[in-house]
Amino acid sequence: MKTMKLQLSALVLAACIALPISASSQSKVELDNYLREKIAFEKLTRVDSLMKSGKMVDARQVLLEVTKLDPNSYSNESHALLAETCYFLGNFQEAVKEYDIAIKYGGKDWRLFWNAALCNMHLNNYKNALVKANQALKSNIPEDAKPQIQRFVKEMSEKAAENPGNFAPANIHRSDYFDLLLAGRELNVWDNEKLPLKVYVKEGTDLAGRPLNLYRKEYPALIYSCLDIWSKASGGKLSFLPVNDANSADMLIAFSQTPQDVTQVKGEIPVEQGITRFHLSKDDSPAPSPFRRILKAQVELLLVKPTSLKALTVDEMKQISLHELGHALGIRGHSDSASDIMYFNQSFRQLPALTKRDKATIARLYSDYPGLEASGVLGFNLAPLGQNQEDRDSAKYKPDIGRQSGF
Repeated sequence: MKTMKLQLSALVLAACIALPISASSQSKVELDNYLREKIAFEKLTRVDSLMKSGKMVDARQVLLEVTKLDPNSYSNESHALLAETCYFLGNFQEAVKEYDIAIKYGGKDWRLFWNAALCNMHLNNYKNALVKANQALKSNIPEDAKPQIQRFVKEMSEKAAENPGNFAPANIHRSDYFDLLLAGRELNVWDNEKLPLKVYVKEGTDLAGRPLNLYRKEYPALIYSCLDIWSKASGGKLSFLPVNDANSADMLIAFSQTPQDVTQVKGEIPVEQGITRFHLSKDDSPAPSPFRRILKAQVELLLVKPTSLKALTVDEMKQISLHELGHALGIRGHSDSASDIMYFNQSFRQLPALTKRDKATIARLYSDYPGLEASGVLGFNLAPLGQNQEDRDSAKYKPDIGRQSGF
């Protein structure tokens, strides 16, 4: 305690020596403010370079230092940038907090509200997502951005109605989301007698016969690789056989460069990256079951991002393929965790791979099926795919980033 008192006394004495009169005190405050602004500006310049290079972790560390200089002229921008780094790192809870602080410091940009809405969506806080999206619509928003946000408002309204509480936390501590889907009757199955499922991959043209200049010859291998991943996750209960005749196929996989081809609701702005259509049995025959039987499935995958029309990277294509093929194999609904491949929206928490929860869900769905002597993709050599290191900024709903991060 004595040491603390001496330190405090020394600080007071130093302050008295440094600030003998009020005029000098005012000058020092102005100098301190100037220095804070200068340091903040220099650090933000560094942050801009880090974020453009994709070094989000490093950028976040620098931004945490910048926010310690609050308040200053850059407080709004620094907290908005910190929120962006958190978003891209999958830390949506911290991102929400930082977007709110940026707004508190006078942020009026519609993108702050829109990005905050996306974070709340990933946290399953649909009511807050709805509030923020509506605030974005009331801001000075470009006309071309309105349809996407209006579509988002519609979907969040539906989600909020399904979850009447203020918050619908994801059951991330559960080993799977099977029970969630079962309760909503969002599970289908293929009959064991149909195995191996015959798979046809349409190459080079879309379903309407239009040529696909963005189609890549390695896409069939990517599709079969994804099917093999799902087969292993099922515990070897699923098998597939590539065929050359579309009419004989159980599963038809096609590609498109036209966003309207995969839109669930015709006439609405396209935000989907793919769509899976089913032919289902009319009853639960041949035996009573909580699942509908799948007779045929058609998967259509978009080769471009629906809003920017930018071509997808290999990783993005694999992520979308895993998701849509999960639907085709019977997971008709969606996970409630943003990390799972079967989450209803693409998320920066996702990797182009199945999570333990994805694997456990498909395993439970086919748990009573007999193990197969030969599972996976039969008669097809699964060669490794070349990887593309381009940015992975594709999402059904993606954040709108301002000048700060260069996205």
